[in-house]
Amino acid sequence: MLFAYIDDGRLEVIADEAEARSKYDGSDVENGVVRLFDAAGKPLVARFPARSERRILGVRISSDPGPFELEPAVGKDAETLAQAMGPVVILMPNRWFKDLDAVHAHLLASR
Repeated sequence: MLFAYIDDGRLEVIADEAEARSKYDGSDVENGVVRLFDAAGKPLVARFPARSERRILGVRISSDPGPFELEPAVGKDAETLAQAMGPVVILMPNRWFKDLDAVHAHLLASR
């Protein structure tokens, strides 16, 4: 299970990294429009191992970063899901949590 916090205030709960790759555009993940967190609410960062480095006259041919892989964020200052969620959050329907209170309780228990 992963959490995806979208910058418009939506919180989505998804099954795994494969679902994240199929559901979210790599450039949105790279630019922080979609921020991903593990089941405990710890931040994940995206790596783009297949990014095209082909260039013509120093300009990258494609701005598409390609598929991403997720790994734990390094550093103590990395923002957790509990810190990232703004005052107005809409929990999208999912099979794990019925409401935001259940999410908050899960995050507290995961500490």
